[in-house]
Amino acid sequence: MNNSQHIGVYFSDTAPEGSPFHKAEYRQSYQELSEEAARQGVQFYIVRGEESYLGDGKFSRSWQFVGDKLAETGAVQLGALYDKDRFYALGHDDIPLFNAAKLSRRCIDKSWIYEHFRSLCPQTKMVKNADELAAQVAETETEKVVVKPPAGAEGKGVQVLTKAEATTADVDFPCLVQSFLDSSAGVPGLTDGTHDLRIALLNGSPLFCFLRIPAPGSFLANIAQGGSVTLVPIADIPADALKCAQMVDQHMRDVPVRLYSVDMMLTPNGWRLIEFESSLSLQQNARGPVFENVKKQIVAAISSLCN
Repeated sequence: MNNSQHIGVYFSDTAPEGSPFHKAEYRQSYQELSEEAARQGVQFYIVRGEESYLGDGKFSRSWQFVGDKLAETGAVQLGALYDKDRFYALGHDDIPLFNAAKLSRRCIDKSWIYEHFRSLCPQTKMVKNADELAAQVAETETEKVVVKPPAGAEGKGVQVLTKAEATTADVDFPCLVQSFLDSSAGVPGLTDGTHDLRIALLNGSPLFCFLRIPAPGSFLANIAQGGSVTLVPIADIPADALKCAQMVDQHMRDVPVRLYSVDMMLTPNGWRLIEFESSLSLQQNARGPVFENVKKQIVAAISSLCN
């Protein structure tokens, strides 16, 4: 078997129709990715569960889309793996990953972001107990504070609180305490209110952009937290925001093949960074022609990692 033309996507849920395929829109997105791989002459497999990995790129079980059905295809040898569920954390270094472990670890580690981009981030400090939390809240310059886990995604565990609320909040330690970023003035030409902007970069070039708006009464714009999303054409990305994202990418170029987003918001002091995301949701083609191109680029990027 010539594994140079065999790529796969990894999920931790072991059920063939398990997460994320339990949601019709995500199942459709990966069916479309499979179809794009076929157009590029590449075999595309779904592999599931850490126990199925045998080493050296081989998995004991796999599936492929045949039309809109999933067919079990047995053991498979892959040349590269699209890591959608923290395969990198298992510690294997014998199969190329998209994204590489180095990039995934940077994006999930919010302390790393602050350490490397301090001038573009809110004031941030790690606290280890309730006394340190109270002291840091008192020192924070803004009337509201943000308390969040040191690692994570999708807005999980993030709380925006008044200073009084923060000192008695139910939090897991260690945690990060940040000053509050006010984006309520909006972005000229895009929105009049609270927001964040997600710019997805593939090898440093913009691939797509989302404007995300929090649900009423919330400050969190993540889709998983009830935020709404509008696709922003690449030509309409604010120039200063794109410049900020590409400045970030200067620190990521030691990972030659990389796909991640830079999430930011426009404040009275200019664009400020919120977080990075290396496991971006795959969108259906029905959401716009840009996502057909996204799939073309993803297949080509994964294939480029094959030996």
